[in-house]
Amino acid sequence: MTDQVERTDSSSIRVVIVAENVSKRMGGEALLPLQYFKLMRDRHIAAWVVCHARVREELAEELSPDDFQRIRFVEETWLHTKIWQISQPFPYRVRDSVFSQILHLLTQRKARLLVQQMIGELGIQLVFQPSPIPPKAVSFMYDLDVPVVIGPMCGGLELPPAFQYMDSTFTHLSIWAGRIMSELLHKVIPGKVQAEALVVANDLTAKALPRNCTGKRYEVIESGVDLSLWQPRSPIDPSSDRPVRFVFAGRFVDWKGVEFLIDAFAQAAPQTNAVLELVGDGELRRVLEAQVEQLGIKSQVIFMDG
Repeated sequence: MTDQVERTDSSSIRVVIVAENVSKRMGGEALLPLQYFKLMRDRHIAAWVVCHARVREELAEELSPDDFQRIRFVEETWLHTKIWQISQPFPYRVRDSVFSQILHLLTQRKARLLVQQMIGELGIQLVFQPSPIPPKAVSFMYDLDVPVVIGPMCGGLELPPAFQYMDSTFTHLSIWAGRIMSELLHKVIPGKVQAEALVVANDLTAKALPRNCTGKRYEVIESGVDLSLWQPRSPIDPSSDRPVRFVFAGRFVDWKGVEFLIDAFAQAAPQTNAVLELVGDGELRRVLEAQVEQLGIKSQVIFMDG
């Protein structure tokens, strides 16, 4: 499908979704832009996507040929690779809050050039940036002469006092310095400051946005249940032999607290026929599997790939 055909394929609003990762396999916030794109296409909205080339093969399998033609990719550079290599020895929270943001800036700078080109060639009328979700993350989507909507964002949270030991002093200082630097960057790269609309999950996220944002703010609850897909079941019959199933879905990283869930479940497991299903993957997978085995609850804990 050529750009000329795409230019005339619909009379609806013409949207480009900008997100570094658009992926079902990566899960988390990477899944959101993929779902938004599919939903828009199901509703016959003229939508395109700009994302990193690391998801090219997956999207080629996931999408129809016509929809795949609507994806524009930012290619990897030697600088991306070098920064990623430098980041590996650092704690996860430092990699996520500092190095990931540097990589994100490099990708977004190239993405902005693609978006500018698409606005001229395809008549894009709206730029939608659903990720990254941290309110402090910088956006290059500015001075595009079309409205920009950013979100839903979630963040601005701190570890509860009892869990702050999980971050080293170095991690605390790095995050603190990164937040100060982000305020300076927002003045130079004013995507969020100039955005037409900012969608936030809660009041804490709204307060964590950069100063002087001019866009209208919308609060959308981050986690919800679509009752058309998930119908409540009838109450559990205590006399039934069916096990009670608890499910965790997410990345296996330290700040998700999966290890505390396993410890808590281990106290109930010997007294019940309950089952804990852990859906996902991540750097703590082997550590968590070893924890389950050490606690003697391997028969009641199921690891499932997300």
